[in-house]
Amino acid sequence: MKKLNLLFVYELAIFGVLYFALVTFQIMPKDVNGWLILIGLIILYVVDWAYLRFVKANM
Repeated sequence: MKKLNLLFVYELAIFGVLYFALVTFQIMPKDVNGWLILIGLIILYVVDWAYLRFVKANM
């Protein structure tokens, strides 16, 4: 679980930098729905968990 949380924090940092760059260079608007971002992050966390739990365990 510790590795999963660390991986998720790294992904959040990378996505945060990408989002900031897209907004700064006016490629993406600032008014993105927060619920969509939250749902996307939850899906990302579940996919990370499933990958580390099932795929990495069978290698």
